[in-house]
Amino acid sequence: MRGEVGDWIIRGVKGEIYPCKPDIFDATYEPVTPVLSSAQDEAYDTAYDAGHVDGERAAWGAMRDHAVRVREDIEREAGL
Repeated sequence: MRGEVGDWIIRGVKGEIYPCKPDIFDATYEPVTPVLSSAQDEAYDTAYDAGHVDGERAAWGAMRDHAVRVREDIEREAGL
């Protein structure tokens, strides 16, 4: 299976890895609030209160960060 630029890379419950088109990803998953340390949580709240962080955008950003880490794991395992 081959993904394209812009696809999400998903790791399934059994460790399987596959690409997912952005529209399918958006229709299937919903943003979550990332679990933060107390210091990160305080910094986030300060930025949010000051209007520098949009809650939904931040949640999607955390999900994208996770996807990047998964992609890096895949590339490392594949020797890329």
